[in-house]
Amino acid sequence: MSDTKKAAAADIVILVVIMLTSAYMFAASGPFAAETKLFPRIVSTAVFLCCAAKLALTVRAAGKAEGQSAGRKRLFSRNQAVVLAASLLYVVLLVPIGFLPCTIAVLIALPYMLGYQRWKVLIPFAVVITVAFYVIFRYGFYIKLPAGVLSGLL
Repeated sequence: MSDTKKAAAADIVILVVIMLTSAYMFAASGPFAAETKLFPRIVSTAVFLCCAAKLALTVRAAGKAEGQSAGRKRLFSRNQAVVLAASLLYVVLLVPIGFLPCTIAVLIALPYMLGYQRWKVLIPFAVVITVAFYVIFRYGFYIKLPAGVLSGLL
């Protein structure tokens, strides 16, 4: 598989995952009140349509790519696999563990695993960004984020 086709295959898998997630978001907003479900439906529809367009372009470009290299190559690079695995783990653990610990962990772990190892920057950045998002969603949008293990404190 040539590098172009390998990259296209990885892009296709990622785009399909994003499209499925946005379709789930659209469907999950069904029970919301009419004024509340408008924003998630607009965002999920826009994301779905953008990914569908990119998917069509990627499939078209992959079809035009010529040549195949001998030997079997990995579908994802190490960095792509790390980001995909961390994203899936984050989604699975978000409700039981909670937004604050999961987001801080991801914002520290991902840059570290991808090569950025300045702890004096990583830790404050992760904490400040997470708390900022929590405050914006909790007190600006009045949306409760999953508390998880911190449910008695928040």
